[in-house]
Amino acid sequence: YFFNQPTMNNIFLFITQLLLSDDNCICVNSAYIIGSIIEIENGLELFLSIFTVNCTIDVIQRLCQLLTHSDFDCVLNATGILGTICSSKEGRDFILNHTSINDIVSNIAMLLNSINVWIAGNAALVLARIPIEGIG
Repeated sequence: YFFNQPTMNNIFLFITQLLLSDDNCICVNSAYIIGSIIEIENGLELFLSIFTVNCTIDVIQRLCQLLTHSDFDCVLNATGILGTICSSKEGRDFILNHTSINDIVSNIAMLLNSINVWIAGNAALVLARIPIEGIG
C-alpha cells in the first residue's frame, strides 16, 4: 500500500535530499530510512525507477562520498544501501554504469580494513555482489 501512494516518488526524493545535510544525525537517519525502504523488493524497484531517470539528486555519488565520512553510522548506512542496491541485476547495472564506479570500488576496498566489523562486512558484501554481472 505504502509504495502505491502517488506522492511516494516525492517522499523518496525529499528523504534522499536529506543525505546532503551537513548535520550527521539527519544524514544518518535519512540513510537509515532509505536503506530500510530498499530492503523491501518494491522499495528497491521504486528507488531504481526514480533515480535511474531522475538526475536532480545523484544519490550514487552522494553514497560514494559518504563512504569516506568521519561518522561510522554514515559509512555503515552508505555501505548497507550500496549492498542492497547491488542485490538486484538492475541495481548492479545502475552502479556499474555510474561515473563514480571506480571511486566506489576504491572506497569500498579501503573499508575492508575498517575497525568496525559491520562496515567491513557491508563492504565485503558490496564487493562480492558487484562482479556478479559480466561487466563487474
